[in-house]
Amino acid sequence: MARKGTANREASGSEATRERLIEAGLTLFAEHGFDSVSTRALANAAQANQAAIPYHFQSKEGLYMAVAERVVEIVRAGMEPVLEAVQERHREGVTNLALAREDVAMIITSLLRRIISQPHRCEIGSFIMREQMQPSAAMEQLYGRMIGPLHAHLAALVAALRGLGEDDPDVIIEVHALFGQAVVFGVHRYTLKRRLGADELDEEHLVRITGVVRNMVLRQFPTSGN
Repeated sequence: MARKGTANREASGSEATRERLIEAGLTLFAEHGFDSVSTRALANAAQANQAAIPYHFQSKEGLYMAVAERVVEIVRAGMEPVLEAVQERHREGVTNLALAREDVAMIITSLLRRIISQPHRCEIGSFIMREQMQPSAAMEQLYGRMIGPLHAHLAALVAALRGLGEDDPDVIIEVHALFGQAVVFGVHRYTLKRRLGADELDEEHLVRITGVVRNMVLRQFPTSGN
């Protein structure tokens, strides 16, 4: 029994070390980029031995990929329920255009909420931005499991609203522009806070921001009566 208890504690301690390394990796890679972060800096930030990096991840590259996986997990945890609900509403195809219009706005405002208020929002935003500017193998994970599927969900709705195919270049570009209406609140967060005279964006700000963006999105897709 004593041996089993010791083994459990060791396993728990090992998992805690792995978790601290991922947390440290997210912070340091987001701030400095992959090349500028040493294994010593990662180990020090995680309060771990340098040998823990090859033990858990094989290499610094392996840790970087684990950080990318964590970013995907965090973003998907917030967006998957929304996307699943949208998919269920249109399981027979996107034929209800009034509903499609509302769902485009819901996806964008849900993404906006995640960008403004999700845990590690600054680190996640910086990590993704670095990968967008200088893609590595991690970008395949970010795109394949997070960005691409989200883009495709929006494209199906926008294509129906525009009467075009989902792969039409105009649809793809418009979806990309819709993303921008959410992403800008992460990239230019400081400017918005300064213009609003706010030290931080609280729930009252978030309600106002999502309301404004929702109305902007809906105006892009006017109903037949407008």
